[in-house]
Amino acid sequence: MALLGGRKKEEIIAVIDLGSASVGGMLIKKTAKSGQEIITSTRVPINFLMDVDFQAFWRCAVNSLNKVMSQLLKDYPKGPDKVLCAFSHLWVISQTRVIKVKKNEKFKIDKTFLDKIIENEIKTFKIQGQTQIASLKENVELVEYKIMRTSLNGYNVENPFDKWTKRFSAYVHMSLIDNSIKKTLQESFLKNFGDVTIEFRTMPFIIFSILKNLDKIDEGFLFLDIGGETSDISLVRRNVLEETISFPRGKNFLIRKVASAFKTFVDDAISILNSYQNNQISPAILEKLIPIIEFAKKEWNDYLEKTMQELSRELPLPKKILVVSNTSVFEEFVQGVKNESLAKFTILSKPFELERISAEALKDHFIFKRNINVDNDVFLMLESIFADKFL
Repeated sequence: MALLGGRKKEEIIAVIDLGSASVGGMLIKKTAKSGQEIITSTRVPINFLMDVDFQAFWRCAVNSLNKVMSQLLKDYPKGPDKVLCAFSHLWVISQTRVIKVKKNEKFKIDKTFLDKIIENEIKTFKIQGQTQIASLKENVELVEYKIMRTSLNGYNVENPFDKWTKRFSAYVHMSLIDNSIKKTLQESFLKNFGDVTIEFRTMPFIIFSILKNLDKIDEGFLFLDIGGETSDISLVRRNVLEETISFPRGKNFLIRKVASAFKTFVDDAISILNSYQNNQISPAILEKLIPIIEFAKKEWNDYLEKTMQELSRELPLPKKILVVSNTSVFEEFVQGVKNESLAKFTILSKPFELERISAEALKDHFIFKRNINVDNDVFLMLESIFADKFL
């Protein structure tokens, strides 16, 4: 499916990834014949803060975003025709709401009926969202909504329009964001890229939209994104993105612990952890480092277990869990999903089966120039595929 009907033969799309540790940007050229060609790509870390304050962190994120756009324009001064901005779950709240309508007499499903009940759900979700977003300064705004599944009289139907029923239900995925954040982003895009079309989406929804085309989707799966400040776990079951839960432990949590224990700077703490992962660390430093890693790993695993318990409150979880991450994820966290203690949450109480979504597996979707290196940026590649296939 094309990004938009009736487009020009050649279209430049800016894909912006607003994560919890960095901001990434990619320019892709979509042509009628050749597919997606990567023009340029960059990623800028968000300044590391030892004490996390949301407003200060947001200012750092905006600064990184402006650096990303500046680099994209340096490599391609004409700029994009359109922008897809994808948020990690740190910046939004999401929910899949179940809408149910039951009447004694048959009623017809049409656009007016559906628009009205979805509008009511959006209003209710916005009211709830204003009490849930810690950063809220103004009103919340809708980022996206998608009807994922509908049923009539208990039977799933792909197209409910112009059909009569006594019982109607729908699974509708919705996401909200602080209006001030969205407004700042729109102003930044306008300043750098001009008056272009902007589409906002959330990363869990983008990943779901791509992965739902895998075989055996009805069995369901979870996907895990270990970010900088947070880790996000999303549950997909029966072709529905049922829920996404975040917990406040990511890679930066471990970096802070190491920096504090060694009384050193953040860059030095990162260097120590890199040396550990590459088995190039001295015995003296290793002896001091191991207890810190074990403490961080246990705390992360405790959060993971609580999240799995919450996700399995109604039904056992699918056994497949997909890790979506760039290369810098700390391996001890990744392996935590295979702990036998988590098996009690799965179907048949079997341990989770861990799979990874790699950049290598996605490269067939792109045409690479000789001077372009995307540095195995899984998120930008997934978002670019989404821009091409689903918007």
